[in-house]
Amino acid sequence: MRHNSLLILQIFFILFLPACNEQAPKSVSIEDRSKTIHCILNEKNLEIVISKGSLTANFLYDGKTSLVNLLKFKDTYQILMKFDPQIGQLKINQEGTKLTQFVNQQEKHTACKTITRN
Repeated sequence: MRHNSLLILQIFFILFLPACNEQAPKSVSIEDRSKTIHCILNEKNLEIVISKGSLTANFLYDGKTSLVNLLKFKDTYQILMKFDPQIGQLKINQEGTKLTQFVNQQEKHTACKTITRN
């Protein structure tokens, strides 16, 4: 009797779990659509412009434009750029809504606004 109960439970999990995974929210990569991400960094406007399908972005900050690379790491993207001691290291979440800055041995979080383009 106990063996039958375990068998029914196993069958239930085999049938039920795949359906759960299909309904789970799918993660969207930052490069899935063209977008512009607006943030405030060190009390100055920052704009990151990403083209669909690209992990290279235009980085507009303090009146300067530079080309940066995005390196995916789990659910965030490290922004690879020439080191600037005032900026430190940057990463952004895959939704483009939160920028994390590592500077002077401190971690700062900033909310960002993402505008998608076609």
